[in-house]
Amino acid sequence: MSTTTTTTTTTTLRDVLRVCERLDWADASRHVVDNAVFCVRALDNPRPGEITTARLDLWVAAMRGDGRSGSRIRALLSSLRVMLHRAQRLGLIDTLPLFPEPRTLPMAEPRALVLQPEWVDALTVALEGESRQAAQLVRLLLNTGLRVSEALSLHWDHVDLQQQQLLITRTKAHKARRIPINAAALEVLQQRRLVRTTGPVFSLKLRRLQQLHRAAVDRVCQQLVLGEEVRAGWVLHTLRHTCLTRLASIGWSAPQLQQFAGHSSLAVTQRYVHGSAVALPQLPTIV
Repeated sequence: MSTTTTTTTTTTLRDVLRVCERLDWADASRHVVDNAVFCVRALDNPRPGEITTARLDLWVAAMRGDGRSGSRIRALLSSLRVMLHRAQRLGLIDTLPLFPEPRTLPMAEPRALVLQPEWVDALTVALEGESRQAAQLVRLLLNTGLRVSEALSLHWDHVDLQQQQLLITRTKAHKARRIPINAAALEVLQQRRLVRTTGPVFSLKLRRLQQLHRAAVDRVCQQLVLGEEVRAGWVLHTLRHTCLTRLASIGWSAPQLQQFAGHSSLAVTQRYVHGSAVALPQLPTIV
């Protein structure tokens, strides 16, 4: 199946991207738009109707041949799908091409890195020297398991300090959820309340946060001699993995973790529960 469109249209995929930036991605993190820009360039900025199922298959095969991971390809296809849906709403195409089935793009291996308390303490100290707000945000991420985008878009209207709850509305699955917060997260929010009481809780931009975090991780790994494997695997999303893994280790069930994390399925939740969180009983003698 291929897309159909009026042959006289001169609207290109880049034109559709600009519309998506205004209507679909106004509050999205920058990497979502960056993925869309990559798609436009990689496909040579075609008209939406020129993107057929056959062309998609060839493009995906080329990306896999270049060594791009399944998760990276899925992220690019997700941005492309949004643009083509927008093109359909604009009347530029009648139908969408068939996208690759998920089974043909294997899921990435789950992250195995779980941060140790002393690592987090050193990270907080390193960040405090550059940006107290970044240190506070990292502490909140570790204690709530929020996605970075969820924390950066958190507004005071959705923070209930009295009931110690957060209402998360801008989620990956577009489904709001309400979560409890612990004493550490409450302390962070009380500190932020002294700085600002309306609008977003944090004013940091994603790119700046990433720069500060990467520099702090590099310093901590050098200071504690943690090695290249830890340094390479320690990203902002590791804070979310660490939080959910620790909750699993103290007995939270998969359904509880799913609701808390806002996952669309239990299969996704299982990827966050690492083997290090499961205490196996002593193996009895078999023979």
